[in-house]
Amino acid sequence: MKRRFLVFGNFGYKKNQMDGQTIKTRTLAESLTRLGDSTVATVDVGTHGLMSLIVMLPKLVGVQHVMFLPGIKQLLVVSPLLFVLRALLGFKIHYVVVGGWLLGLAKKPYGGQLVKRFDSISSELESMQGILRAYNPRTYVLENYRHETNGEAIQLHMPEEGTLRLVYFSRVMREKGIFEALQLAEQAEDAFGGVTLDIYGQVCFKLDEDRLDFERRVAGLAGKVRYLGGLRPDAIRDTLAAYDVLVFPTYYAGEGFPGCIIDAMRAGLCVMCTDWKYNAEIMRKHDCGYVLGQPFVETALPVVGELMSRPELLLLKRRAALTAATDYGDAAFERWLPKVCN
Repeated sequence: MKRRFLVFGNFGYKKNQMDGQTIKTRTLAESLTRLGDSTVATVDVGTHGLMSLIVMLPKLVGVQHVMFLPGIKQLLVVSPLLFVLRALLGFKIHYVVVGGWLLGLAKKPYGGQLVKRFDSISSELESMQGILRAYNPRTYVLENYRHETNGEAIQLHMPEEGTLRLVYFSRVMREKGIFEALQLAEQAEDAFGGVTLDIYGQVCFKLDEDRLDFERRVAGLAGKVRYLGGLRPDAIRDTLAAYDVLVFPTYYAGEGFPGCIIDAMRAGLCVMCTDWKYNAEIMRKHDCGYVLGQPFVETALPVVGELMSRPELLLLKRRAALTAATDYGDAAFERWLPKVCN
């Protein structure tokens, strides 16, 4: 008999969103769809909004497993209804965590009670798992992952000494470190020459003054810095492979397992990121980059100089990134699914 799944989350199709929440939701739904013994229904809260509850109800009939990837509002509002319907219909509810905000919510009385009631919780990292198991012993790890591509393997070549191609690939917003990335590119170009920075991602500034400042600074660095818009999921790996280093100076409060780090690994990029949230836990497993303290630009600048003067070191980091990427392919999903859907 075929297993029947329902995936509830923000797929981001209506607003063409491309962020950690939407990419993870789409990736998980696609992985389940690829299973030969399963059928998969979906509820996209990004499309249906408050109507998602009504859209979900008929789709729950006959479902055995609900994969629940909520934002904070959906966790607080939708999960209590799901618990009631579970008692009536007999399905299991598997909370698949996106980002790092759940740990703070779980410490609050109401949040902790919600966490206890899921049939399983799947965190993004082992450190998260250790904390969440205090609330729910059925907590597992599903690392952020990407589908493996059938395209040509990334071919790495010895970088040219005295040049460095930097790339920023994340939502373009202050909290993700876009202004630090711009400052690093500007100071590195002044100090060493031969440095460029290309920026990809949706512009998500909270303040108009930040957006205007970003546009002004990019225009002022024309010829060395470019904003090139978003990337289609099927173009990410091959586009990023044209660069040397991912610059990711995030201090975003909700950061979990950043997908851009996986995308950089898959493209064979050296990663240069802040020592923030879980970045060090991810990076210490693989010698494919640098986790840098604050102030980021001050600590990153000598690293840029070293990579420019030692192309063999940069090549070593890039090769390590490709090796690291093998941990975050389809095998991550295959390891995880039997644990929660036995």
